[in-house]
Amino acid sequence: MSIATSAVIGATMGVARAQQFFNGAQTAPNAAVNGGGGAWDNVATNWTNATGTAGTPYDPTAATITVFGASGSSTPTTGGTVTVGPGGVQLTSTVQFQATGDNSIYAIQGGNLTVAAGGTTFDVSNVSGGVGPSAIISSGIVGTDAINVQGEGALVLNGASSYAGHLHLFLRDAAARRCDRHRQHCRRRRQ
Repeated sequence: MSIATSAVIGATMGVARAQQFFNGAQTAPNAAVNGGGGAWDNVATNWTNATGTAGTPYDPTAATITVFGASGSSTPTTGGTVTVGPGGVQLTSTVQFQATGDNSIYAIQGGNLTVAAGGTTFDVSNVSGGVGPSAIISSGIVGTDAINVQGEGALVLNGASSYAGHLHLFLRDAAARRCDRHRQHCRRRRQ
């Protein structure tokens, strides 16, 4: 596997797209993004919209943004362990890890995560509120396209991954300092 790394200071997201929020074990709408642990597959109706007024199965459409954590109007009380079904899931083009009420994080485990056609960007906020990880992925990541990691939080990839694409790190100042402090080799590129 070839790995290319770079850092972009102040990277921004583009056009607004449909969003789906992980709703933990909550399968019926209740006007909140509940968060917490639960199953991640293509059947359970534990995905909701930003206001918590929908209960739908996971939508693997590449153009959809998948969010674990806060929406603009609702912040889940806690993160949790998310178990991917044995058949795995197709990732969307953007997967975000956002704030939780108690700064607890999401830990993804179980079946494989397949990178979206065109690549998947993991946008990681500083969920833990400190230097600890903001998300942990222990599921394998598979596919042929690139993985991009951006944001101020730390994403830990523990799974046995076999994707064929590149890994691109887009680090903001705080993350770039952490990268330098941990003696990882990061090359900075300014926009």
